[in-house]
Amino acid sequence: MGPVVVVTGVVTGIAPGIASASANGAGAVVFRSMNWQSMISWRGYTVLVAMVCWAGCIHTAAAAPLAAPPLETPRAIKVGVLNAEPFAIPDTAMKWTGYAVVMFEASSIHARVVPEFREYASADALIDAVASGEVDAGVGNTLVTSERLERVDFSQPFLDAGLRVMVPSEKTSSFFRVIDGLVEGGHARVLAWCVIGALGLTVAVSLLLRRFDREFTPHLHEGLAESFYHVVSVALTGKTSYKGGVVPPWIGRVIAAIWLLFGLATVAYLTSMVTSVMTVDVLHRQISGPKDLRGKTIGIVAETGGDTYCSEQKLDVVRFKTLEAAAQAMIEHQIDAVVGDASILEYYDLKHPDVKVNVVGELVQRRHFGFSFHRDGTNLREKFDIAILALRENGTLDQIRQRWFGY
Repeated sequence: MGPVVVVTGVVTGIAPGIASASANGAGAVVFRSMNWQSMISWRGYTVLVAMVCWAGCIHTAAAAPLAAPPLETPRAIKVGVLNAEPFAIPDTAMKWTGYAVVMFEASSIHARVVPEFREYASADALIDAVASGEVDAGVGNTLVTSERLERVDFSQPFLDAGLRVMVPSEKTSSFFRVIDGLVEGGHARVLAWCVIGALGLTVAVSLLLRRFDREFTPHLHEGLAESFYHVVSVALTGKTSYKGGVVPPWIGRVIAAIWLLFGLATVAYLTSMVTSVMTVDVLHRQISGPKDLRGKTIGIVAETGGDTYCSEQKLDVVRFKTLEAAAQAMIEHQIDAVVGDASILEYYDLKHPDVKVNVVGELVQRRHFGFSFHRDGTNLREKFDIAILALRENGTLDQIRQRWFGY
């Protein structure tokens, strides 16, 4: 409202001068006949022209669009990488892939940087290179720890870490498992004596029948087969199909009764023995997580987090050089389970569908994987934090994880 009032006042002051000029005509007479109020009006006219020009300049400046700031040119950064499947995997063309590499490259697009990878032999060597500024960032299965945070910066975690358990998903033949259980439980010796006793009775019955029963077969193998049948029949059912009269009836009944009691005891023992062995086998094989590992034989890859955990828990372990060797030993029942990093176990299960295994249990010793950055005063870490959050929000992070770990 202020400029409008000023302009209106100026126009009002100019009006008398214009009217006087119209009444008295043009020329010098007009100027001579103008009083001081008319002079004010001409001065007002000059001010009006200046204000109009000033307002036009402002309007022109306001109407002109502001130039957008130019996009930041992507800059190259040196990135150390640790060869650790499935996080970083070199291919035949000396290029890198893997879960962590794919995540870093996707984040680099948001952060407007171009990574130039160079390999390091160990996690400690990679952290040393990042801390010294030899590289700008580090990529691999690098855990975020308080000790490392004293030397380098870490990004937002891009994956939860921890230990889980891998167990066989396909059971072996129950017959062989029962035989193993019988041997381990000390029942094999009792079974051996039962078999020897049955064979001894078979020979005794065959000799007795051959001696006193004239109708008994003269062929040895037929006689032994028939005698063995009678021995087993009496032991299991208390009855026999033999109708001969080798011994008096009352003696035969006494022998049959004793034989029946012995047979019932034998059958009851065998049944309970096999049942107990099968029950123990089922209980022994039920591993649903780390809490079920005590008393089992556990396979671990040497010098890993699983090795440290099992040693702290004082578990019975067998160490292997590779996860493949540990898994094969588990399939062959040399060990009961394998303990290792959850992401690596899940990747193995996804990439080996022919190997019947399951990854079970909740995470223990939960930690996080992140990208490491040199502390050089730049905002590189902040850019990657924003990029990782953006990838998480738009679902890209879930898609990458599904591709590499199957969940």
